[in-house]
Amino acid sequence: MTGAQPAGITASFWHTGIVVTDLRQAMAELTSATGATWRPVQERPDGRSVVHVTFSQRAPYLELIEGNPDGKWPTAAGPRLDHLAYWTDAFEAECANFTALGLDREAGGTSAWGGNWAYYRLQAAGLRVELCDTAGRDAFFRQWNLAG
Repeated sequence: MTGAQPAGITASFWHTGIVVTDLRQAMAELTSATGATWRPVQERPDGRSVVHVTFSQRAPYLELIEGNPDGKWPTAAGPRLDHLAYWTDAFEAECANFTALGLDREAGGTSAWGGNWAYYRLQAAGLRVELCDTAGRDAFFRQWNLAG
C-alpha cells in the first residue's frame, strides 16, 4: 500500500441544491415531511431573468432553487436534485483535479460574496458538483443568516 490520497474532492460538503418548479409548495412539502424551516426567499440574477432561492435554516443545508426555462437552473424537466456543494480552500487545485478527471465545467465565476464558484457535471450520476471558494464563505453565511 502506497498511502496515496484517494481520487476526488478534498473539500467539505455543505449543501444539496434542488431545482423546483414551485418554491413555496416545495418549502411547505419539505417542512411537513421533514420539519425543515427556511430562510427568507432571495432573488438571484440568472441570464435575462432571476431565480428565487432559499436555504434551510439548519445543516445539512438544502438549497431550493425555483429556476427558469432559459437559465442555469432550467425547470422544463421538472423538479430534480441539481448539485452537491463543497467549500474549498484550494479552489484552483480542485478545479484542476476535476478537469484532470475529465469532468466538464458547465458554469462558474466570481461570487457576489467573494471568491469563486464552479459547476462540474457528473454525467452518469446526473448531477453537478459545485465548488465554492471559502474566500466568500463568511459573507455568504452572513447574507443568509446561516450558522458557519
